[in-house]
Amino acid sequence: MFMKSTAAFLVFWVSSSIAWVEASPWHDPSASCRVRVVLATNSPWPADTGYVQVWPAGSAGSNPAVTVVSENGVFVASSNLWKTDGEPAGFLFDTSSGTSNYWIYGAESATYLHDAATSTESSWQPGAGVILETRQRTKGPMDSWSQVRQLWDDSYPVLGRSLVPDINLGIHPHGPSRNFIAFFQGILILAQGGAYQFATVSTDASFLLVDGTPVTQWPGKHDAEPGRQGEHQGTIHLEPGRHAIHYYHVHGPEHAVALAAWKPPGADRFSVIPPESFTPLAQFHVTAAESAPSKAPVVYFEWEPVSHTMVNDLALVNMRFTALPAATPAAFHWIFDDGTTATGRTVEHLFPRPGIRDVTLEVKEKTEGSSPDNSAPMRSRQGVAVHPQWTQQDERPPHLLKTHKAELTARDLNTMPMNDLFYLVRFALAIEDRPWATALGAACLERRKEWIPEHVDVLFNLGLHYQHPDVRDYSRAEALFQAMLAFQPPVTAFQDKTKLRLAELWIHMGRNPDQAVSLLGEMDSRVLTPDDQRLKKILEADTALLQGQADKAVLLYAALGNFAEKPLQTLRRRAGLESARQFLDRNDIADAAELVETIEWENPAERMSAETSLTMIAIHQARREYPFALGRCLLLLNAPSLHDKDRAEVLFKLIEIHQALGNTSLAGEVYARLLSDYPYSEAAARARDRIRK
Repeated sequence: MFMKSTAAFLVFWVSSSIAWVEASPWHDPSASCRVRVVLATNSPWPADTGYVQVWPAGSAGSNPAVTVVSENGVFVASSNLWKTDGEPAGFLFDTSSGTSNYWIYGAESATYLHDAATSTESSWQPGAGVILETRQRTKGPMDSWSQVRQLWDDSYPVLGRSLVPDINLGIHPHGPSRNFIAFFQGILILAQGGAYQFATVSTDASFLLVDGTPVTQWPGKHDAEPGRQGEHQGTIHLEPGRHAIHYYHVHGPEHAVALAAWKPPGADRFSVIPPESFTPLAQFHVTAAESAPSKAPVVYFEWEPVSHTMVNDLALVNMRFTALPAATPAAFHWIFDDGTTATGRTVEHLFPRPGIRDVTLEVKEKTEGSSPDNSAPMRSRQGVAVHPQWTQQDERPPHLLKTHKAELTARDLNTMPMNDLFYLVRFALAIEDRPWATALGAACLERRKEWIPEHVDVLFNLGLHYQHPDVRDYSRAEALFQAMLAFQPPVTAFQDKTKLRLAELWIHMGRNPDQAVSLLGEMDSRVLTPDDQRLKKILEADTALLQGQADKAVLLYAALGNFAEKPLQTLRRRAGLESARQFLDRNDIADAAELVETIEWENPAERMSAETSLTMIAIHQARREYPFALGRCLLLLNAPSLHDKDRAEVLFKLIEIHQALGNTSLAGEVYARLLSDYPYSEAAARARDRIRK
């Protein structure tokens, strides 16, 4: 399953005048660079296999390869465990000689100076540790071993390969803990022979094999709880020595649990197979790096995700960057592709968007006075894979979210890359942080010349956000929708949805009925969802009523059904309205609005009812949606069969709304009309008191 070594890692840290590592012969003439790796503190030792992670630092050629050489110049066999863009490569290599220091060379093509190394390379297989490989799960049954083996072969892509201490999975280390298939393989060391019992505990299907023989299984879709006492077990007789154990696990959309337990001879209960029962694997780390004598120096640095805040599939990721320790004083200057910089040998940086991000490190030697010299800095520019820290248990810790938001808000939104800015808008909308989304949206609008069609989904949702009762920035909502319609070439997928929402906004505010009619007429109803098709028909009826075409409005509302009330419907309507008014009295405005909106959706003709519409007007006023309250008043004034008392009440509501909007002169005009048309109404008396104040 292992891929042959194919990744080259270009690493060095020295300038032409300073030796940072002890002089050593250059063993591979074709290599452009090398790193020195040494046995890590507290690593298991002795061990037959070593493991090290090496970070990329450029390119060694079109077909790079690596060679591993011991400190005494002996080429050793190796295998590339994992390599993908922007991440460190994991190398396994032969340490059976007992040597604790090695060189890893990066070259366009590996040159082996010893024939024995070539033959060893082709046959050597690592035989230590527990290796976990996971793949994106494809669709397929998982009710038998043959089905799961086929599912493994068909699943793609590979999400990652890593070393784990044992077969005990609770959090997927290579991605989200859902919809993946895992394969563990390790080598057990048994001091005694006898009958060994193995058990599996898992969410969904799992299969355990020893030396290729199926021992226990738990197929199908299921929770882990019914197997926690070792209910799914099997027995196999094993001799002392080494034995290969393989464990497959299929997991769906919920949390993941998978573990292999055993009961060795003489044990009285099952336990997770401990790490010390597997063949030891030596851990190494990079301590020095250098380029080939004929190559110009570059800079080597490492990175890792530290923490994240996440909602759905959106994440803000904090990364740590560390430059390889230098033997002389140096100044470190980091440049990130989101427009920010940092200084120091080790820095942390919060990225507003995951993905492959460009990071540049510039290094200058310092003079005796601790000031950087004037020579050109050594520089390395890398594509860094920024992704969540998958093993973090809490996806959105409140303290981290607060910290991350504060840091990103303090950045210059006018220079932040546009894709980063729109990603933050998505994030703010997903966590329903209205103030943050509003501020980010304002920056988006200021930079509308930088919009591209790929941003339209965010712009559309941002337009809806600006209409939210807690935001009420209708001018920005209108500007967003109009700008989306001005895209050239048009973004077809959002054209009709945007026209629908812009027409709805205008009609709700009682504005631009002719333009709203034009927009509705341009739409292709076939591309709309059933709900949007119904909304379009309601808006067409609303527009007719707003234009004073009451007879046409009645017909359009009637075509939507439920126009002629039946006793049961009347009772439901009255009960709903009464409940809505009670919610209003208790200031439960959202619940009141939901009830009235449901009534009007089921029977759009209710929009011509004084009782229903006045309740909705009161809701708009309570939420300070004064433009919407104004539009509803104008709509209701054109309703047929509106009684004088109700018409006077609507005029009084108009006075209140105009005053709330600061339209004093318009409030006076409506007051004059109320006194002229209904001088003795209760509404006129209340209006006199209000005007006098």
